[in-house]
Amino acid sequence: VDYTSKTYLCIIQNQLMPSVVLELQLMLRLLSLNINCEVKKKLKSKKDHDDSSSLQKMFQTGYLCQQFAIAVLKQLKPLISFLGQDILLPILNLKSMIDHLPEEVQELRLIIGSRMNEDTMLLQGNYEYAHNNENGIIGGRSTILNTPFQEKRDSRHNFRSRDLGSIYNNREQCRDSFLFQLRAFQQIRGNVLNPTQIEKSLNGIRQASRKVIELLVRSNMSWFAEFFTELLLQIGLVPMQETDADILKNVSDKDKLQKLHSRFTSKVVQKNKSSHPLYLNDNSENSGTSPEHFFPGHQEFFFLFIQAVDSYIFGIHLRNHLVKLISSMWSSNELKGVEERILQLQLLAKFLGVLAFSPNWDNKSP
Repeated sequence: VDYTSKTYLCIIQNQLMPSVVLELQLMLRLLSLNINCEVKKKLKSKKDHDDSSSLQKMFQTGYLCQQFAIAVLKQLKPLISFLGQDILLPILNLKSMIDHLPEEVQELRLIIGSRMNEDTMLLQGNYEYAHNNENGIIGGRSTILNTPFQEKRDSRHNFRSRDLGSIYNNREQCRDSFLFQLRAFQQIRGNVLNPTQIEKSLNGIRQASRKVIELLVRSNMSWFAEFFTELLLQIGLVPMQETDADILKNVSDKDKLQKLHSRFTSKVVQKNKSSHPLYLNDNSENSGTSPEHFFPGHQEFFFLFIQAVDSYIFGIHLRNHLVKLISSMWSSNELKGVEERILQLQLLAKFLGVLAFSPNWDNKSP
């Protein structure tokens, strides 16, 4: 068991399988096997045991499968600790995890606690979050482009026939194309480009976004709207640039950083301080505020996508998901995380307003 678990672990760590999450799910299923029912069952004949291979013998009982899963999960603890809180908490609440891996569960809970403390410091600490953050952008968050796995919706095992398989493949292809455009947008906004280069690159993203909707089959439209909404909630409040808190967290020598800061600020005194980012303005005739101004950070990409695809069917499905999420979050009476929930409600309501009122934005009639 020890040799096989190490071999299997090596395969996982080197990403030699299609999905690490699916392998983790398999280990949790093996860990949760009910081995008590095997007491009443008779083992196979001795002849069958002799004919079976060593690998078959290793997994011929639930107890042996459970021991294999325990050996693997113990070694996977560093990898599991990087999972998001929404995935990690249900795993730690499994009875099989508490019974068979109590030490690992305790250590992972401490990791979650430290993360929550960091988030609390960012929300309530010395960064004047409530006063200086008029756009509701939350710093200190990662932009991992992935949504929580739902077996009923995302597992390939639920798409066994040829038609269902083509639907699943279409989902994978459209999701990859959408995430590719999102990464391209992050690259554009993360580099120093002049306005002409930015607009040219954004036009390319608009064209590619239309192709995503054209490629998407009708039966996957509701799924894509749900995926779009989940990703919007995940990274919509994450800033494009690093905040001061993020930089200080990763700096080992703060004295050098302080000296560098003094060199830049000692000679020139800035009289008019502002926390707003600077934009390169092109001298165009339209000097009014554009709608994009109200969608900072990653929100701009989602707004750009909706405007570019200009799809009535996608808009209807997206509106339904937004209304459903807003109703669900609004009815929650839980006080924990109420600040972030309010920001998320504002974010969802903003995009719901886009779907409701954007068709009249180009209407110049009185």
